[in-house]
Amino acid sequence: MSTAYLKSDFENNVIFGPMRPTFDLRSNGVNPVSQGIGGNWGRFLSLVAACLIAGYAYSGTEIVCAPHGDQKGFWRILLFYCLASFLVSLNIYAGDPRLLRYYYGAIIDIDNLENNYAFKLVGGDKCNNTYKLFAGMGNGSQSPWSIAFQNAGLCTWSSTLNGRKAPRFLRKCNRFGIPHYAVLVASFPALSAFICVSEKATVVFQNLTNVISSAGWLVWFSMCLAYARFFFGLKRRPDIISREDKAYPYRSPFQPYLAMFGVFGLAFIILTNGFVVFMKGFWKTSFFFSSYGSLILFAVLYCVHRVIKGSSMLSLEALDYDSGKRETDIYIWDGGKDYKRQTIRDLPHKLMNFLA
Repeated sequence: MSTAYLKSDFENNVIFGPMRPTFDLRSNGVNPVSQGIGGNWGRFLSLVAACLIAGYAYSGTEIVCAPHGDQKGFWRILLFYCLASFLVSLNIYAGDPRLLRYYYGAIIDIDNLENNYAFKLVGGDKCNNTYKLFAGMGNGSQSPWSIAFQNAGLCTWSSTLNGRKAPRFLRKCNRFGIPHYAVLVASFPALSAFICVSEKATVVFQNLTNVISSAGWLVWFSMCLAYARFFFGLKRRPDIISREDKAYPYRSPFQPYLAMFGVFGLAFIILTNGFVVFMKGFWKTSFFFSSYGSLILFAVLYCVHRVIKGSSMLSLEALDYDSGKRETDIYIWDGGKDYKRQTIRDLPHKLMNFLA
């Protein structure tokens, strides 16, 4: 039994563990069990809500490329990342009012947080509360890091423009080589910061995370669907190469089951992203559109593109497996000699890659 569970105060409904005893969207950490949804249904809703919150952490779809070098040494990620996060979750009260909530319908006022019983029980009243004084300074100090991080998206944005996946006018540059139209369009989302004028910052943050999460899930869904079609389409083209062939590159295990699990699992998450608005007494228009706005926009753009371009989804037999195959064949024929050839100038670069 977890030592954190032994610290539970059952008399005041402060119960430690992976999940709260009931699913209560208006819980302040000490609400009685009678106010929430209990049983298996309540635990299922709690699990879904936790997955929806965690989805924001996976909105950066470029992470499928970053850890590909650790595919053989995944134990380090499993032990020091996944397992460590799980152990931390066992020692934090699931009803702590400071935790990120799925629904901010009755969020506790931060000025009255010190008077909350659950907050006091875990020692929160003994922590330094001057963070509000330095909040602005802290956000300002992070600005350089945020700007530097966006340089990583330059490759993605450039590929989108050069691959003709965006309107043509966005590729136009001024005499300094700056795509001013693209910069202007990309700056529009920053205007959403003015929403804080009429709403609490926590509500605005929730709406923005919902928009980002739902858009990220659509990208993950599309990638899983594309791979599933690639997998089954390759079986229709025995003249290319068999997936069981030793020369087949980038073979992932448990396919196509993992891809199909991603397709159906992500479809379920996308459709249930804003399930709370369909519960009695929890309808909120802004929450609905922040949860399903990306899905609506995706469907509209898909239908408009299909009508204007007259395109349709290709059959598995018509998928293109020939583009880029010549380069792969050359690599196989010569054993990668042309790609592995290095000179003395490559040594510093190789050393930096080893240290990184």
